[in-house]
Amino acid sequence: MKKERTICIKNPSLLRIRNECRNLLFAVYSSRMNKLLEEQRVLQSFEAFWDDHHDLYEELHQRYQELSKNEGDLRYALKTSIIYCPICGQIDRDMSFFIPTGEWVCIHCKLNLK
Repeated sequence: MKKERTICIKNPSLLRIRNECRNLLFAVYSSRMNKLLEEQRVLQSFEAFWDDHHDLYEELHQRYQELSKNEGDLRYALKTSIIYCPICGQIDRDMSFFIPTGEWVCIHCKLNLK
């Protein structure tokens, strides 16, 4: 986005819908992140086993790197989305696009950034 935008919703019904959508998307994010982290923990628990079985090492190491990349991609997607403010973590506030960081932040945090 090339210019700053602020999205403010005044209608209570639309506010409720927006907040429920954000809650749902954040729940999906949390669920996927938990699955990725759990699989990484399982692979790490077999790290001693990797050294003894070089044939499996490459495959498991490649899977671990793939999980790490997916985790980073997921974190980046959340950080740059309009779902939540990366500064205060709130998901129920009006958001504004802050050009210097390229992120959506809540209007309260944006006032503190300027």
